[in-house]
Amino acid sequence: MLFPWTIGRAYREVGLTAYRDLVLQQVGGVVETDLPEQIEIVTGRSAAGFVVHLLNRSGDTDQRFAKPVPIGPARFRVPAGVREVTALRAAQRLPLTDGWVRLPEIGLFEVLVCE
Repeated sequence: MLFPWTIGRAYREVGLTAYRDLVLQQVGGVVETDLPEQIEIVTGRSAAGFVVHLLNRSGDTDQRFAKPVPIGPARFRVPAGVREVTALRAAQRLPLTDGWVRLPEIGLFEVLVCE
């Protein structure tokens, strides 16, 4: 699939969720959560395991950055096989139930390490 524009740029500049949905449909990588759209989710891997960065973008505006609105609590589905999830900023282990973790309130950001 060829995208004739920079992926993410149209969504960021115009804000139409149709752009985001098109990219997710073509690329995959759908994450299950009940977090609002203001949380940017960045996944990756490290020596510690599967890592999820949750960035609170509620304070982002066109010309400035305001204090973000705290978001949560919420739920997040972790990949199959994960036995333990730690929220680094909150400095706590999160309860894992049927593949879902209950997230703490997110201020500016949170980082989850899934082992």
